[in-house]
Amino acid sequence: MLVEPRYGAAAVGALYGGFFAFLASVLLRDVDMASCGCTGATDTPPTWLHASFNLAVTACAAGGALLGARSTAGLVHVLGPSAVIFAVAVAIAAWLAYLIVQLGPRLFAPAYPSKEA
Repeated sequence: MLVEPRYGAAAVGALYGGFFAFLASVLLRDVDMASCGCTGATDTPPTWLHASFNLAVTACAAGGALLGARSTAGLVHVLGPSAVIFAVAVAIAAWLAYLIVQLGPRLFAPAYPSKEA
């Protein structure tokens, strides 16, 4: 193991917290930004939905850092065969989070009026 899992969780929380602060700053100052670039697409503008996702990940990572995150090997040992189901659930949750950030601005277009209006 490279680092203690709680230090890794703290690092993830710090990175997502910093990105939340950046997004909140951009959104509060109404900076015209075509894309934040985090999903790899050039047409995904930053939104409060995106910022709140980053804040939620920050909170989860902080919880892992404070409560003692387990290593992957430790988690597999505790969960046993259920670890496969857990891994699939995590992959689906990550995919859904990506879709929310990527497609959310288009799906909720009326909630995000254009700046030309």
